[in-house]
Amino acid sequence: MPSLERSALGLVLAGGLAACAQGSVDSPYVGSYDPAIVDYVVSRGAMYTEVLGNPFSTPLEEVESAVTRAMSGANPGQPIRFSTELEGDGRSPYRLVVAFNPAPGLSGYNLCLDEPGEAGVAAQQVRVIAAFCAGERRETSVSGRLPQASGPNDPALGELLRRMTVELFPRNNPDVPGGGADFNT
Repeated sequence: MPSLERSALGLVLAGGLAACAQGSVDSPYVGSYDPAIVDYVVSRGAMYTEVLGNPFSTPLEEVESAVTRAMSGANPGQPIRFSTELEGDGRSPYRLVVAFNPAPGLSGYNLCLDEPGEAGVAAQQVRVIAAFCAGERRETSVSGRLPQASGPNDPALGELLRRMTVELFPRNNPDVPGGGADFNT
């Protein structure tokens, strides 16, 4: 194989390995989500966020802080702030649920239920499911995975969570007549 071809192949393989190290995000479930909801959510203060499971040997509070820090402001449009503390009157029906290493059968749909089920603990691979919920109804959900993460503050985990946030709160919904709001303007 000529040197130029080997160099090109090496770059392609290195890029593929780098992408794998950053994890992957699956296609999201969008349902009847309307991006105009984001304005309402932002007007109510920080979105209440529940974190289930802990894939690291650190306190859950560190995982919660890393999740809310990585996801806050990562959505398209008006930036959403996420918090594990209820703010305001606590009556907003909207919340975010994030589960690490979910048990078999735990899905984006289940996360919005009052009793979503169990999330897992430490494992070689870090799997994440996140759902944007309106009460017990799933508005959107997405899952992702990392081959490994050194802890809740691993930059690769932060990047995965930011990418998942973009998918959870899309600019428009092609399944809704007119696409809902469009934040491209």
